[in-house]
Amino acid sequence: MRNIRNFSIPVLLIAVFGFMLMGSNMPENEDKKSDMPENIKAIVDKSCMGCHNSDSRSEKAKAKLNFTTFSELEDVKKIKTLRDIVEVLDEKKMPPEKFLKMHPEKGLTEKEELELKEWAQKEAKAVLNK
Repeated sequence: MRNIRNFSIPVLLIAVFGFMLMGSNMPENEDKKSDMPENIKAIVDKSCMGCHNSDSRSEKAKAKLNFTTFSELEDVKKIKTLRDIVEVLDEKKMPPEKFLKMHPEKGLTEKEELELKEWAQKEAKAVLNK
């Protein structure tokens, strides 16, 4: 019995280490935003991904918009989502005030808001014209 325990611990450690190495080559959830320009990824990472991702605790935010799976949306849903992004930005609804009170550094600058809206409009047109 003692020999089996002595043998299984090193095997277990090797297996765990192997899985860790394999996992480091796996794409992160946020990498699914790869079709976004770098400046848009940076804005989304800073101000949106905290709530709008697959691991979010906010089921409501995740259901409305999930940037983790955004690139997988069907064209019609993607266009609607892009238009919704522009609408909530125009109405100054995102990021929400309650969130910004706790995380003021996550707010959008006017420039970031404009870049995000321009990207969403351009992307919606591109999807529409496929």
